Amino acid sequence: MVSDWVWVDVFPQVNILVEVDNEFLVFEQTKYGLRGSGLAVVGGFMEEGETPRAAAVRELNEEMGLEIGHMVDLGTFRVDVNRGEGEVTSFLAVNCHIAATKLASDDLETQAVVRLSQVPRCF
Repeated sequence: MVSDWVWVDVFPQVNILVEVDNEFLVFEQTKYGLRGSGLAVVGGFMEEGETPRAAAVRELNEEMGLEIGHMVDLGTFRVDVNRGEGEVTSFLAVNCHIAATKLASDDLETQAVVRLSQVPRCF
């Protein structure tokens, strides 16, 4: 065990890759911890007692005003195994549509939705 290692407690969180009309929706955003802007999927911390699926539904509504048509669970992964016990559960949300009611968002940073086309690639 390394005695002088930096340790950070990270709360459980969710990330959601959103598909609408055969395009992926992501955010171009600025974050106070980054220089400049970058692309990010929808996501956020889970609330106490909330399941990952419920958090994903809530975050998608808060951040994009969308409801999920079908959700694929992509698994739960450690955020940073050397510095904390945080986990992220990732989902693919397909056939999303506008929600009847949009929840209030508490995001402080500027975000703009970017549409990315699904281009088949050969590996």
